[in-house]
Formats: sequence, structure tokens, C-alpha cells
Amino acid sequence: YLVNDDFFKLRYGAGLFNQVTSKFAYVVQAGASGDTEQGPTFDRYTAGIRFRRQIYKDWMFFEIQPQMIWAEEYEWQHRPALLLKLEADLAD
Repeated sequence: YLVNDDFFKLRYGAGLFNQVTSKFAYVVQAGASGDTEQGPTFDRYTAGIRFRRQIYKDWMFFEIQPQMIWAEEYEWQHRPALLLKLEADLAD
């Protein structure tokens, strides 16, 4: 769908990937997001590490991602977060 809100959403990030074994990898990452509604501004920063493991054959994976969030909406106080993900990649 199209949204005409007259500004762009900004999102920048970087990560350092390391594949430890053929079944386990991790990435250290950081990012910033914001918009251009009142000029280019960032209102949210994140930093964390994401661990990914193949748990069944070559199509099922589990990820855990602890991270810290600093956001204007939380008055720039750090907030811890934990994301869990189970992924099945059945496309062949």
C-alpha cells in the first residue's frame, strides 16, 4: 500500500558476522532509526548480539537476540530487550 505522509523513515545499521561452525553463527550489530518529518533526526538506537543455530536438518533455525534500546520515547533511558525466533525455511 502507499502512505503519503510527506516524510521518509530512516534506518541505518551495521553488523559484524561470524560463522563459528556450519550450524552456529552470531552477529554483533548496532543501528539507528528515525525520520525526516522535522528534518533528518534519529529517535531510536539499538545495540546487541544475535545468535543463530540450525536445530533440525537444513531448514529449521532458532535465534536469540539480547539487545539494548535507547529511545526518545523512553527519555533516552536504556531498555533491555530479548527477541526469540523460530524459523522454518521450506522453499526449495
